[in-house]
Amino acid sequence: MISTLAKFPWFAVDNYTITTRDQLFAATRDQLKTLSYTVNRGGQPGLTETLLNDLLMAGLNAYGFSERQRWELRQAAGFVGSKIAMSPLAKGWPFEALGRKAGVEEDVVEVSGLVRTLLMSPIYFALFLHHYI
Repeated sequence: MISTLAKFPWFAVDNYTITTRDQLFAATRDQLKTLSYTVNRGGQPGLTETLLNDLLMAGLNAYGFSERQRWELRQAAGFVGSKIAMSPLAKGWPFEALGRKAGVEEDVVEVSGLVRTLLMSPIYFALFLHHYI
């Protein structure tokens, strides 16, 4: 799975669907849960915390996964995932196919999320309708 995530053509968005991406995500999440459970119970030969960390990092670096999906992968990895710093906005990321642009500050993302929330609120929508209709 680590190799698949690393070599998947995330840049070629015309060659895969959201469903394909979601299937890769679900498989990665399930493998993280299983591996985390096994490692927590003492592990087995070859199933180590290092492997768990490598799989988690492959999932977190998969360009096609959303912020919410990355947060879920972190949670699935258990104690290994808890060591990874992540934006507090990731848990409630509202977009299925949009991610954060690399290097954008956290406060910029928070403000844009607030603006989006206000624009989508029923009060704003009612004011919009009243003003333009």
